[in-house]
Amino acid sequence: MALGFRLLGWDVEREALKGAGRTDLRLRWNGGDEVAVVQLKIWGRLGYREANAQLLKYWSAEVVAGAVVMLTDAELTDWPQTYRQQCLGGRVAELQTISTPDGPVRARFACRSTTADDTEARIEHFLLRVPR
Repeated sequence: MALGFRLLGWDVEREALKGAGRTDLRLRWNGGDEVAVVQLKIWGRLGYREANAQLLKYWSAEVVAGAVVMLTDAELTDWPQTYRQQCLGGRVAELQTISTPDGPVRARFACRSTTADDTEARIEHFLLRVPR
């Protein structure tokens, strides 16, 4: 993902990899002040249920957009509903799209959360199936 954003002209900072997780990204457009933060997780691995909360920990005055990208290589029945229950809990989440089985994006949610300093944060959640 970092390479893709770089090729599109974004400045990308990557968090150091820890264990078997995926790197998180901080993105700036053309060296601007505003930041977008992307949290990458693998479904079923350590910390996947807390991806939204982890993203909120990175939120600061300069962050204007956030996204969680959840990856799996398995075909999961009712994954959008399971994700909503396990990972979003009582947060307000609007299901934006559900794709066809042949597309990589299985679902997209828009979730409104509140940061520690009572700032409202809209976080986009993307469920992606990436076959091996």
